[in-house]
Amino acid sequence: MSRPLRHTPSFESVAPLPLRDGLTGNPQSRDPFNPFLDPYESADFIESDGGTTRSSHGHPLRYSYIARYLGVSQDSVRRYSRLDCLQKRIYSNINGCVQALAERLPSHDAAFIRANASADRKHYLESRGLPADAIDELVKLYEIADELEWTDPELNDIPAGHTQGETFGAAWIPYRFWDEFMECSTMPETCWMPKAQATLTYRISEHGLYDHAQPTCGRPLTTMTLGRHRLYRIDELDRRFQKR
Repeated sequence: MSRPLRHTPSFESVAPLPLRDGLTGNPQSRDPFNPFLDPYESADFIESDGGTTRSSHGHPLRYSYIARYLGVSQDSVRRYSRLDCLQKRIYSNINGCVQALAERLPSHDAAFIRANASADRKHYLESRGLPADAIDELVKLYEIADELEWTDPELNDIPAGHTQGETFGAAWIPYRFWDEFMECSTMPETCWMPKAQATLTYRISEHGLYDHAQPTCGRPLTTMTLGRHRLYRIDELDRRFQKR
């Protein structure tokens, strides 16, 4: 099972983010580490530091929290929340983390990194002088990937009906914003803006946005992609550009 890591949010105090109908009768859905959660339980009761309270919503908030945080439509969130899509993206992120860490080693030994990160032997990686945050991220990605590997082939064919925010964040949200993303799942705030919307809101062209996001820029804009959407941080846009 997953173990809490440094620099990652405490998911026990955050309400799950149910995404789609299905698997409501599956007894495994009550497993807190199962990405397919019972929507009726997760919607009616929300655990917090002050205790357990009943939600005022009779039905789960399907995609609204994630969509609000990212500044995209709920359909966009739904499209990129399928189980196969999440798995593919998480493994892509794992490969990217492994490659980035391997480049820091004189031997460029990716196999060494994979073997120790997948077994949560962080001390071997830390002994090579690799950054703790990057190690924590990779270990957590491996843990989430393991949780999504079902032995029942039928479960692998079911869209990610009740994927928790943790899983969606591992697939699509930059690691340094995981805490913020989970906090915004209970008090949703729009923190990102699609490229097209940014060009309409600020006095900047798409080409200008691209230039400001390059590493060669003094303070490059933070970006991420959700499928075909390139998203920018609203707080950075507000500081950098004048609104129309």
